[in-house]
Amino acid sequence: MKYSKYTIFSLLLSLGLFFSVCPNVVHAQEKLMGELTIENNASVGGDQFITLNGERVVSGRSVMSPADIETPVQTAAKISLPKTGIIKISPASKMNLYFENASISGDFLKGNMTVDALPFTKFNILTPEGAITASDVNNENVFVVNLIDNKTQVNVLAGEVLFNGILVIAGQTYPAQNADADPAKKNNNAGGANSNSLIYIVLGAAGAAALIAALSLSGGGSDNNSNVSPIR
Repeated sequence: MKYSKYTIFSLLLSLGLFFSVCPNVVHAQEKLMGELTIENNASVGGDQFITLNGERVVSGRSVMSPADIETPVQTAAKISLPKTGIIKISPASKMNLYFENASISGDFLKGNMTVDALPFTKFNILTPEGAITASDVNNENVFVVNLIDNKTQVNVLAGEVLFNGILVIAGQTYPAQNADADPAKKNNNAGGANSNSLIYIVLGAAGAAALIAALSLSGGGSDNNSNVSPIR
């Protein structure tokens, strides 16, 4: 059976299109999936489930992006993402989570959460007060986000992050309860200290000058009084 040149050309073109599409199909099938682990305090009656996209789920459930996660009181959720990191959502917390290979993002709406981002993983966590983003993706970054009454506090355990453009490094909390430890205020405090020192120097010099002038006047009065007889 003979095939025309047109038929052979059509077959080759179809094969070329098929193999060009195959990598995209495989990539879609390899979409990152997380594994859910429930961590509860059974001694105080913690629940065995959390809410995922409006459905009650238990440990071992696969998690795909996007994922709306809400945890009840006394029950936490841990989402493990292969080669990307781990997200721990504390009890009584709520988050809209998005993720893909080497990327974690989402809207954190309530409670407390911990992000452990492996090296080369980007992240962008939004809170009512701003964004927490990666400063250096070459290292592992671990940080805690605490959200109370729409007030955000970031505690960096390892690596470094940016909160609204302010660098927060390991061991720092922003905003800090102690102003001296606040990374955003350190430079301002240093400038204020220098200004205060200059003021003290100027005041000290002025006081010294005033004292010298007073002593001079006092000495002149003593000379005049020495020429006057104490008996009249």
